[in-house]
Amino acid sequence: MNEPTFLSTQTLFRKWLDNNHNKETELFVGFYKIESGYPSMTWSESVDQALCFV
Repeated sequence: MNEPTFLSTQTLFRKWLDNNHNKETELFVGFYKIESGYPSMTWSESVDQALCFV
């Protein structure tokens, strides 16, 4: 099983998508809980970016 990739902002996710959307078939994205203290984009932010590459 793949390890999750944690992206702190939707900007970083968008950059990943720009660079990899035509050569990767999947990305296992991880999300930190707000209480964790780690910076993390939200699920809805990730969907906003991913839909640009459908």
